[in-house]
Amino acid sequence: WYQRRVHGDGANDGAPKLSRTSSLRTDSRRSLALTSNKRRSESFRTSSRTSVKAETHSPGYLGSLTKEQEDVLRRFRQRSLRECPHLAECFRIPESEIDRQCLRWLRMQKWNEQAALEALRKAVHWRDDFQGIGVNNITEEMCKSELSKGKMVFNGYSLTGLPVFWFLPHLHIRGQSPQKEVELAAIYALERHITPKLQKHLSGPRGETMAFVADLAKLSSRNLDKDGLKFLAETFRDYYPETLGVALVVDSPWIFKSVWIMIKGLLDPVTVSKIQFISRQELSEYLPPESIMTI
Repeated sequence: WYQRRVHGDGANDGAPKLSRTSSLRTDSRRSLALTSNKRRSESFRTSSRTSVKAETHSPGYLGSLTKEQEDVLRRFRQRSLRECPHLAECFRIPESEIDRQCLRWLRMQKWNEQAALEALRKAVHWRDDFQGIGVNNITEEMCKSELSKGKMVFNGYSLTGLPVFWFLPHLHIRGQSPQKEVELAAIYALERHITPKLQKHLSGPRGETMAFVADLAKLSSRNLDKDGLKFLAETFRDYYPETLGVALVVDSPWIFKSVWIMIKGLLDPVTVSKIQFISRQELSEYLPPESIMTI
């Protein structure tokens, strides 16, 4: 929850002058911060340059499976289709994408076949019974009011080619809409607007993940909805595994600290590692100019 602050030089603002020792310490801290930011920026640019190469050789994805992984996938596909013959229909995918879907659950559970099957079974049940309606039966009319608020916006692609979705929490007022409608709108957006934008023609993680940007610059206490955020965190964790490429939390204020502690506790450490807290100035390290929104 570190926030950058711009200070005057003390010449005309009446502030006490720093001693030479204090000044040197301040300069040292600034130098270390700049070095850290530079290294992070260089690291990201390096990963961007190598992303195309990584796309063609990503362990655990189609085209890069070991013989043992291919055997696990074959068995898992057979067991999954025995338990859920309508798997493709349930996940709204063509039959040709069943292997890709199966691999999501296997990677999620570190190739533990039984654990992956139990996670998939839970997800199928959730999709069939969500809100007593079923995920595939949600219509725009059911959540039209929530969708019209524009809280989630698709805005182009990241420097590594991931579809970019902006979440604008200042447009969400806690308690303004029934929780059921908020949840229906979130799942409808995920199913009809977000996942269809995934670059499925690409191999590896670039074809299956997205970039998520949460701009918190205008966040206030009335926008903080712990129940809503808990629902989203658990939904992504349990029912949309291996979908997040990177999450950028922009200009996070101190009031978000308690919410982040809660969310972090719900997520897998691998997912947590994909969440970056950055300033607006750092967005250009991840997104091209045309994908950066101004709110």
